Amino acid sequence: MSKYKLTYMNFRARAEAARMLFFMKGVEFEDIIIEDGTWLDVKHTFPLGQIPVLEVDDVIITQTRPLTRYLGREFGYYGETNLEAAQIDSIMDVCDDIHVAAQPIYKYDGAGMAGEFDAKKYEVENAEVLKEYREVIVPGFLSQLQTLFLMNKNDDGYFVGKEITIADLYYFATFDYVEIYKKDMFAGFPKMAALYKKIMAHDKVAEYLKKTDYGNNPMDQYK
Repeated sequence: MSKYKLTYMNFRARAEAARMLFFMKGVEFEDIIIEDGTWLDVKHTFPLGQIPVLEVDDVIITQTRPLTRYLGREFGYYGETNLEAAQIDSIMDVCDDIHVAAQPIYKYDGAGMAGEFDAKKYEVENAEVLKEYREVIVPGFLSQLQTLFLMNKNDDGYFVGKEITIADLYYFATFDYVEIYKKDMFAGFPKMAALYKKIMAHDKVAEYLKKTDYGNNPMDQYK
């Protein structure tokens, strides 16, 4: 059995799908948390100066999607065929684009999440980019994801096939993050809202959400 070590901060977002995979498969891992205000002190110790990072025995895997896909393959959540894996990849890539598009409004300076966060001031200072994100960017990406969902002709299942895959977990983790900025994120997309609720209601996902407590993120005040 391999030894796993996952390093990220004490909130959801980029490492969430990987953490969920460990829980759902029942595989133990060392959950290393970078404490608030310490990132700049340790950033240089990571190969690309980025997290999350997954260590498998003595091998380091960087970047969110590669490490999530690795765990998906290892734990059996990456579809049943190469074709399904390709469909899963398409969905994950769209979700990753959503994270990238959020960067202009998520002004994390690397100094940590210490200090007080003034949600009203943030809203005023970033009104234009927040408006574009809420009214244009998020609906645009949801339209793409809905297109992929419908293309897969899988109304009664998940994104790909009848069983939950890393595509669903990545989607769920992504929109758990999006909700910080847009509470009515699924407005106009009932199928996407239903899929999100279906994933959340999955027995292992629901258990995971009850048992974990990631979220010491000042941005949570913004919800």
